[in-house]
Amino acid sequence: KWVAINYIGVGGLTALVLVWRLVLLRPKLSLEALLAWDIVLMELIALVLGTTALLATDRPANVASVYIWTTLLVFARVCIVPSSGRRSLFVSMGAFIPMLLAMAVIAIQHPIYMGAPAGAFIIGFCSYSVMAALLAGLGSQIIYGLRMRIQAAKQLGPYTLRERSGDRGMGTVYRAQHAKRRRRPARGLLVAEAAGCGGGGRGA
Repeated sequence: KWVAINYIGVGGLTALVLVWRLVLLRPKLSLEALLAWDIVLMELIALVLGTTALLATDRPANVASVYIWTTLLVFARVCIVPSSGRRSLFVSMGAFIPMLLAMAVIAIQHPIYMGAPAGAFIIGFCSYSVMAALLAGLGSQIIYGLRMRIQAAKQLGPYTLRERSGDRGMGTVYRAQHAKRRRRPARGLLVAEAAGCGGGGRGA
């Protein structure tokens, strides 16, 4: 069972990465669709983990392993999904709900579990889950803020600079994405030399 639980945990994290990177980050999906998929995907994976914990009540170590995988899922989302701190806090709390339900059932079936009374067992689980959700929210807020700063620095009018494609004359050519067009034209960005005239760069 322990090996199966680890396979389920790895599969859940892999599904989170693949679905976001290969499916959801396509320009055809709206922001509303992405937000909905974020919640649905997290809850589905968390539900599978919670069910696994419920089926492994005879081995407390396995239940603890499932909880660790749930926490890893929450923290993996912080690194993968661009999200504000508040949204990450609520999504993370939602991801712990299936585990909370599983723990509640376990506490009812086993008055003493993992060497602790049922009440203390549930309180401890809830405390650790709240702390994990708060850390996830804080981490998302920091990462989201940094991403917004980088995005603002790469913005040039209606264009967003993607990658450098080479040097030409006195400037550097970048690949850029227009805000309303799908094609990615090459756009020159003239960078002022340190010994030259003052001021920032300009589009060419």
